[in-house]
Amino acid sequence: MNSHINFMQTSTRVKFMWARLIVVPLIIFSIIIAVFYAFDIDKQLTGFLAQQPGGFPFAGSDTYEFWFHRFPKVISGTVVIGMISLAILLIPITTWLEKIPNAHWKKLFSGFTTISAIIKIRYWLNALPKSTRAALWLTILALVFSSEMIGHLKRNSSVYCPIKVQAYGGTEAIPLSAIKEPFPTFAPNGGQCWPGGHSITGFIFEACFFGFYFLGMKRAACISLAVALVYGNFLGLTQVIRGQHYLSHQLWSAFFCWFFSLMVFWIADKVRNRQNTNPKL
Repeated sequence: MNSHINFMQTSTRVKFMWARLIVVPLIIFSIIIAVFYAFDIDKQLTGFLAQQPGGFPFAGSDTYEFWFHRFPKVISGTVVIGMISLAILLIPITTWLEKIPNAHWKKLFSGFTTISAIIKIRYWLNALPKSTRAALWLTILALVFSSEMIGHLKRNSSVYCPIKVQAYGGTEAIPLSAIKEPFPTFAPNGGQCWPGGHSITGFIFEACFFGFYFLGMKRAACISLAVALVYGNFLGLTQVIRGQHYLSHQLWSAFFCWFFSLMVFWIADKVRNRQNTNPKL
């Protein structure tokens, strides 16, 4: 009887945790978006930036483009996520290649430093506790999933970047009254400028919050969330200044990265609970 009560109490706490992680961010986001809509913040800020001498600041600066756009994207996106994803894909292959019973092959195989590094990563991962490995894989999956889903949204949005709109000095004859910011519009052939793509270079690391949180490392979870939000907002602002996005675009990116990551961990939690309830499955 006591174990049943404990199970019910644990189940209730878990449900409350999920509800809190969904409802609280949703309320905060809704309030901020409502403020943006009520005060027309996107158009006000964009209009101010477009009226600066020469148009949007740093719009034509190659130095600014390199350090605040290409460089962070390469470091955070290509290097960090790309290398981790590559390691995940190659680890099963190297496991199989390592088992080939041939002395000459083993010597040749061990001579490749890249392969050797991946093998060491595999050994390191296998040495981790099972819960830590699960949290790591789920975090990486959430990173990739968030990035891909936001890319899909961008490809289908008809929102044009401010710098392309005629009213802000661009070439697209879109009247300001037709711009629905902070809410998006969709069409087969649109501007593909919503939500903020560059800011997710930082926001996708919101997934680390869930990885740490479900390991019970709440302090690390909060720190990782703060870093992701600061980094993502910084990168988003660098694009807003150049007229490449409206300010609300990065709010949507932060929102989506949070919920896409939450979705990954929520599904994993449901699967785990089902397996614990029905061990034979």
